[in-house]
Amino acid sequence: MQARVEIDLDSVRARPGARINNKQAAVIAPRLFEIEHQTGSLTAEAVLDDARSPDSPLHQFFEWDDSKAAEAHRLATARTLTRSVAYRVRVLEDEAARYQPMFVRLQQSEDEKPSYVPLTRALATPDLREQLLDNARRELQQWITRYRTLEALATAMPLAEELAREVSRAA
Repeated sequence: MQARVEIDLDSVRARPGARINNKQAAVIAPRLFEIEHQTGSLTAEAVLDDARSPDSPLHQFFEWDDSKAAEAHRLATARTLTRSVAYRVRVLEDEAARYQPMFVRLQQSEDEKPSYVPLTRALATPDLREQLLDNARRELQQWITRYRTLEALATAMPLAEELAREVSRAA
């Protein structure tokens, strides 16, 4: 039996790292539920179709200047390409070779914007390696939060939570 989940729209907030704030999330969430109810499913196409109307509360979150939107799309494609390449890494203690991302997104210094760094450099540089570990901690905690209500993962959740504690101790 699946866990029962109730949604309290009064408690809506922006996810950590989101490019919106809590006030904006409180406007967006009800509209997304409306779109899902009206169309039967929530797709990017349905959201975009709704946002095209200047009367939609979602309209303000889109770039409607086609030249700026095209550039933003090209940047998103560049990010996707950068995240899409991997290479085979053999871990010294293990005979099995695994594919790992070639680049990881990190902030090399406080003055710079985040950028993609070769994984080998991130692992060899203490500050970057610590950022990589921080990312792993955050992503593991997000996974636990996202899937905690799935009955099928109920037996795995304590193991994931123990792993999260272990990763935190590794700092």
